Amino acid sequence: MGLLEQELILSALLNPAVYGENIDKVEKIETHISCVFLAGAYAYKIKKAINLGFLDFSKLDARHYYCQEELRLNRRFSKTLYLDVIGRAHLMQTRPGKLRANKVDAESRARTNCAR
Repeated sequence: MGLLEQELILSALLNPAVYGENIDKVEKIETHISCVFLAGAYAYKIKKAINLGFLDFSKLDARHYYCQEELRLNRRFSKTLYLDVIGRAHLMQTRPGKLRANKVDAESRARTNCAR
């Protein structure tokens, strides 16, 4: 998955309906390497598909690995804050050229990793 496809997913994750909970609004916070979506009681952190030389998140497997590592390292001191690495976002095509994420699902292994 490239940066363009990830941008479509990140845009779609602003839709409260994709979280499967009773959520009224979603707030997006960006850092240099991640996007955090505040949705209801949870924050979902997604690593950007980027390569900064000293940090390479350009491949999906690398982003998954570093989500797992972030969880492992930070959970030692914040067990109630770092819950898990959930599955990936499903992408659906609604009409030609238009993609949207229809849900965040723990069983899906399709597109993007995110830490919750």
